[in-house]
Amino acid sequence: NAWDAHCDADNRETPFEIHLPTWLEKTFMIRDYGTGIPHDKFEFIYTNVGGSTKEDSNDFLGGFGIGSKAAFTMVDSFTVENWRDGFKSTWLCFKDSGSPQVTMLAKEPSTEPSGLKVSFVFEDDEVAEFTKQLTTQLQYFPTKPVITGGEGVAEWDELPDGWETMDYFYSKKRGTQSWNRMHHVVMGNVAYVLNENEVDPRHNTLFRESITLKVPIGAVDIPPSRENLEYTPRTKKYLNAMLLKIREDYNKDFLAEIAKITSYVELRKKFHQSNSSLISLRKFTFKHVEYDWSSLSANRMSQREHGLNIKHIHGTYANVFRTSIIAMTDICTGIQLYVNDLGIGALAHINAEYTKIPHGSYIVDPTKGTKATRQGLLD
Repeated sequence: NAWDAHCDADNRETPFEIHLPTWLEKTFMIRDYGTGIPHDKFEFIYTNVGGSTKEDSNDFLGGFGIGSKAAFTMVDSFTVENWRDGFKSTWLCFKDSGSPQVTMLAKEPSTEPSGLKVSFVFEDDEVAEFTKQLTTQLQYFPTKPVITGGEGVAEWDELPDGWETMDYFYSKKRGTQSWNRMHHVVMGNVAYVLNENEVDPRHNTLFRESITLKVPIGAVDIPPSRENLEYTPRTKKYLNAMLLKIREDYNKDFLAEIAKITSYVELRKKFHQSNSSLISLRKFTFKHVEYDWSSLSANRMSQREHGLNIKHIHGTYANVFRTSIIAMTDICTGIQLYVNDLGIGALAHINAEYTKIPHGSYIVDPTKGTKATRQGLLD
């Protein structure tokens, strides 16, 4: 409601203010600098479920006429200060036989900016939850509120660069922990959890990485509770179309990226880091040689590919020279590489001193032990 009020007043860059309860002082307050409510309409809006000034517009988040009564889910009464047209009216909102009621406590001239201030004393003990929910619910708001009070510091998750102009954000890197794969639909700056079981199963492979879809207000349906998406046929159709667009864009971007690559190692890195389940490409020609997808996206690079006399070090074994295969993960993140320049007896020396060599390193062993070949390989 605070954000809607700022949009209505064309005041989007001005932050609204939130005071969070603490263990010692359990007052919650939110003050916006929007248009305020016409004083003669305040009673109707705050006492009628469904009473709203926004039901005919997709420019605002609200419209169900429930937001103004949200405080009743936590307390039996709260105070609203309303600045509009040079006057301030103060209202007590309370429940009578379960129905919302209001009474005006005062009305006086005021030079303060227009807007609303809602405040109440929070009686439960879960004050720390306020900060957590605040950072979750408002992380996509372009203008963050000014926050005082609270238990702990409100820290906002960093959004992707260019988020303001994005239709979606999709992580292109493999290896995201399964517990951290969050899927959301952001509508009107509010994030709703996206249930992957409610969309076309052909898009299931997309959900191996985190997805955030940004949709215009009104594009998908939500229930009056506003706590989740409502998976109507209209909602599903819109979401499926967006997921299909992600797949098409991913393929287009991937082809454009690999077309610029000139090194076989860089090509292998790009294929390894890609989400193979989204790529329709099954064959690829690089420098007049045709490769299939499985060979380019394999987790290891064989000696036939890298052409080096190299060994992977496993410090847990007495014989440290375990394999000539290089893990693609190491190639992508960086290899600790040692050059074997010990000459005759190198194997015995290295095995005797293997505890001094970091586990997971690689040793390149020149097949010719001359100084010149060792120096060439080192270079």
